[in-house]
Amino acid sequence: MLGNASSSAIAEHEAYSPSRRKITNTSFSTTPNFPTSPKQRQSIAPITVIDHIVNWFHKEINYRKRIAVGVTSAICSFLFIVACTILRFSLWSFKDTFTWFFHPNEWIPVFVVGIVASVVSVFTILTICKVDQLQRLPYTESSSWALVALDLVQKLIFSNFAIYMSGFSETTEGFTHYAISFGLFALAIVSVFKNDFHYTFPTVQVNSFNSLFQFIDRVQFPYITENCAIETVLAFFTIPASIIIFGPMFNGFQTWWILFNVPFFIKIFALLFIQHFYSKIYMHLVNQIVMRPISFIFPPSYAVYSPTPEQTRTLTNVLETSDPMLKMFALFDLRQVAWNDEIRRRDVFSLSQPGGHPRNWKCVSSVCVRHLDELCSKMKTSAARLVGYSWADHEDNEDDDIPTRDALLMPRRMREMTNRVKSRRPQYTQQQSSLIQKILGKFSMITPKNVVSRYDAQINSYAAEALYMLIIDSLGEDKYGVVQKDLNDLIGLLCKLISSIDAYERARASIADKSDITYLRIVDSSLQSSLQRVVASFGNHLRSLNLPVENLQTIRLVCQIDDF
Repeated sequence: MLGNASSSAIAEHEAYSPSRRKITNTSFSTTPNFPTSPKQRQSIAPITVIDHIVNWFHKEINYRKRIAVGVTSAICSFLFIVACTILRFSLWSFKDTFTWFFHPNEWIPVFVVGIVASVVSVFTILTICKVDQLQRLPYTESSSWALVALDLVQKLIFSNFAIYMSGFSETTEGFTHYAISFGLFALAIVSVFKNDFHYTFPTVQVNSFNSLFQFIDRVQFPYITENCAIETVLAFFTIPASIIIFGPMFNGFQTWWILFNVPFFIKIFALLFIQHFYSKIYMHLVNQIVMRPISFIFPPSYAVYSPTPEQTRTLTNVLETSDPMLKMFALFDLRQVAWNDEIRRRDVFSLSQPGGHPRNWKCVSSVCVRHLDELCSKMKTSAARLVGYSWADHEDNEDDDIPTRDALLMPRRMREMTNRVKSRRPQYTQQQSSLIQKILGKFSMITPKNVVSRYDAQINSYAAEALYMLIIDSLGEDKYGVVQKDLNDLIGLLCKLISSIDAYERARASIADKSDITYLRIVDSSLQSSLQRVVASFGNHLRSLNLPVENLQTIRLVCQIDDF
């Protein structure tokens, strides 16, 4: 009985084992299984948590961009109504001046102007507006002139509808109409090439009527209005100038009679001013909607084995992304944590359980240190390039020929007298500009090369202000002492970066280099203010760190302390 039972059990096991199971459905067995090629295996990249965060972020930003398009087109339609009201103004028909909009027949041009404004806004937001955009659009970019063409079409539709609805279209017949179009073309060029299409965080976030008044105060509307009036005057004078020069060629000298029509030119100037004012406040509206800060959470001290999508959007994960816009949002939020958010700072100084490791602090500090270290290396390389040193010149005698800090700070004449080797003499071919470049520079056709871009300056400023404000906050909030272990290295990095920027500026001054260092000075001011705050907070306790002599000299120079 036992033998029969065991044999039947073995037979049943073999019947249901995967290796001996019969395949009843032959449709699966007849399908060939082709192996994937190496190119296909390489093209299929695994989707990480960072990819999900980036996709979520792009969806959120695209939603905000759609809202910005709707708001800006609505503002443009409202300004069109204001322009029509101004053009219709008359003491003899005062009532009709403010009641024309209540007629349904007058709504169609308003909707057309709003639709055209939304099309131009979509092109501007998707193509022109960037976080790493230059302060002025280059003249050589085709997208810049495409925006000029679209802006000109918008201004032509805006002006023609306003003139037609105001009732004085008879005065714009003949060559006068072309003169106004020429003035609108000049205004479109000024609006595009004198505007800053850069995504930046607003100083005041509008959430209520009180914040709206603060936003109006911070934006400095009187300055914008004054600047707008000056630029409008420059474009406005092209209208009478074109009438004087080209009017007699087309319609005879009778076109000069329009020059004595003062109310006509006042209304045309008001029409141009309203359109240019919309161009000036456009980016303030877009930044107010698109660049609204996002608050990211920190991962908890314990491990989460199956996190939700919201739990994966932590600040430590977002800081590791390579997306430029998301990187700026992350560092700006980290700066907000260091300056204003005491609750989230507790997570920065917390320890993981189990293990007791400062994971959040290590992740935050390593990202900031990496950005600052890259800037320090860039400054050293740029300074060495300015004074004429290159690494290829020092491959033979690496120990003796590496340029020291004293050599970088030395004036050019003294350096030439000290180093009488021809290979070490500064090269001026890259610094001397041609006559064509000088002429183009006079007319602002080319801009000086930035040593540090505006995007890099903002990223490094946010990183420095966040990192060293966390150091200051650690005095009263870091009960585990996670920051004190890295204090010596962080202060040393800060001093080294300030010294490298100072060495670059001295090297630049010694050869009269024309590079633009506006954004570099912004970073330098952030670094110096960070060092001053750290020294003022820690005081004499920094002496226990045994800082190197060069770092102590930098602290004395920046903080103006003699007995440190």
